[in-house]
Amino acid sequence: MNQFNRYRNFLMLFISCFLLNDTLIAAQSPLPDIGSSVNKHLSVNKEQLIGDVLVRQLKGQAPLLQDILVTDYLKTVGFKIVSQNPDAMNRKFDFFLINAPSINAFAMPGGYIAVHSQLILKADTEDELAGVLAHEIAHVTQRHLARRFERSNQLSIPTMIGVFASLIAATQSSGNGGNVAMGGLSAVLAGQQQILINYTRANEAEADRVGIQSLANAGYNPDGMSGFFEKMLREYRNLPKPPEFLLTHPISERRLAEARNRAFNLVPHKNHSQNTFWIMQERIRAQVITDKALLNEKWYQQRIKQLSGKNNKAHREALLHGYSLWLSQHNKTRQAVNIAKKLVAAHPKNIAHTDLLASAYIKNKQPEKAKQLLLNFLHHTPLNFPLSITLAQAEMELKDYANALNLLLSLAYQHPDVAELFKILAKAQAAAGKEDESRESQGQYLYATGDLNGALFQYNLALNGRSIDPYFNKRVRARINAIEEELLTVRGGRGGSRKKKPRRFQQNYSSSHNY
Repeated sequence: MNQFNRYRNFLMLFISCFLLNDTLIAAQSPLPDIGSSVNKHLSVNKEQLIGDVLVRQLKGQAPLLQDILVTDYLKTVGFKIVSQNPDAMNRKFDFFLINAPSINAFAMPGGYIAVHSQLILKADTEDELAGVLAHEIAHVTQRHLARRFERSNQLSIPTMIGVFASLIAATQSSGNGGNVAMGGLSAVLAGQQQILINYTRANEAEADRVGIQSLANAGYNPDGMSGFFEKMLREYRNLPKPPEFLLTHPISERRLAEARNRAFNLVPHKNHSQNTFWIMQERIRAQVITDKALLNEKWYQQRIKQLSGKNNKAHREALLHGYSLWLSQHNKTRQAVNIAKKLVAAHPKNIAHTDLLASAYIKNKQPEKAKQLLLNFLHHTPLNFPLSITLAQAEMELKDYANALNLLLSLAYQHPDVAELFKILAKAQAAAGKEDESRESQGQYLYATGDLNGALFQYNLALNGRSIDPYFNKRVRARINAIEEELLTVRGGRGGSRKKKPRRFQQNYSSSHNY
C-alpha cells in the first residue's frame, strides 16, 4: 500500500470516527451550547494534547509537500485570519500542505489545519483559499471538534487516542484488515445519515458565519468563501462521487444564500494583488504533477505563449516561475537559472523569485552566486525564513558548515515545529562531524513527522555518543521520556495525565514576508 493510499484510509477512518461520535450524540440530544459544558468535559489543554498526538500520527501517513516557501505562504494567510478571530484564545494553530490529488481541507483538534494541494490548484484567488482556511479555523475556535467528544467524557484521553491509534494500524494492515475496519464503521453510520446531516449543518452554518467575519476583518473578499463553495457545488453536483470537500462540508442552496447575504452586508473590501497566490499555485503544480504526459516543456511553452498579452503579465510571470522550478527539478538547471534571472531582474524585491534563483544557482553548482544574492536581499529583510534556509543550504554547498550551523540553529530555535528544518540541520551537523547532534536533529525530524519509534531509536543512538555539549544528555533523555510517555498514551496506557499548555498562535509571519 503506497503512502497516499495509507493516508487516504487513515483520513477516512479519522473522519468516520468523528462522525460516528457526532451521530451518537445527535441521536441522544440537541446540539449543546458552546461554553462551560464543553470545557467541563474536554478542556482546551486536553483538546490540544489529543491534537498534538493525532497530527504526528497523520503526518506519519500523509504525503506532505515539503516546500518551505509554499508552507510559509500558507501559514502567512492562515495566521492573518487567526489574528482576526476573537475566539482564537491564544491557541496553537498550524497549517500544512498534503500532496493529494483530491480537493479537501480539514481541521484537527488543537488547531491543526490541513490543506490538500489539489484544493489550492482548484482555487482561482487567494480570497477563495483564505475562505476555506477561515471556515476551518472557525471549526476550531467554536470548538466543534470538542463538542463531538462532550458526550464521551467517560473515556480517558489515552482511550480516545487509542481508538485513533487502532484505526491508524488498520490502514497499514495487509490483506482485508483495513477494509474490514472501514466497512464496520460505514455499516454503523449507514442508518444514521439524516441525523448526521442535520447535526453537521448546524456546525457548518456557524463556521460560515464566524469565518466570513474573520475573512472580511483580515482584508479579504468575504465572497471568497461562498464563491469557492458554490463553484464546488456547481462543478460536482451531478457526479456519482463528489470530492471529499463536499462530503465533509455538506453544502445546500440555503447555506450558500445565507453566506452570500452575510458577505453582502459587510464593509466593501479593497481588491488586492493575486500575484503571490498564482506563484504558489505554479510552485505546487510543478512539484505535484509528476506525469510528463500531463506536464512537460511543451505544455509550459504553449501556456506561456497563450498568456503573452499585456493583461496577463502577472499570470505569465507566475507560470514562468513554475517552469523554472520544473526545469530545475528535471536537471535542466542552466535554463532554470536564465528564466529565474529575468524574473528577479523584473522584480528585485520579490522573495519567491529570489529564492527560486538562489535555489537554481545551487543546483547549477554556483553556490557562491546564491550566497551573494541572498546576503544582499537579507540585508534589507533579515528575518525571512525561507531565504535564510536557502542561504544555509548555499553555505553547506560551500562547505562553510560553521556559518550554516549558526544560521540553522538560530532558525530551529525560532521555528521548532518546522520538520523540514531539522532534516536540513541534521545533514549540516553530520557534514560538520557532529554525529551525536545530527542524530538528535534526525530524532526531532522523525518525531515531528509521526515516526515515534524511529525518533526513539535516533535519540538512543545519540546517548551512546560523546557530545561535548554539557546539556546534551539531559536534553536527549528528556526527549526520550516524552516519547515513551506518548507511546504509552497512544497504546492506551497510563500516559496523558500531564497538563500541556497550548503555545500562543502568534508567530513572526508578517514582518518580513513581502512576496
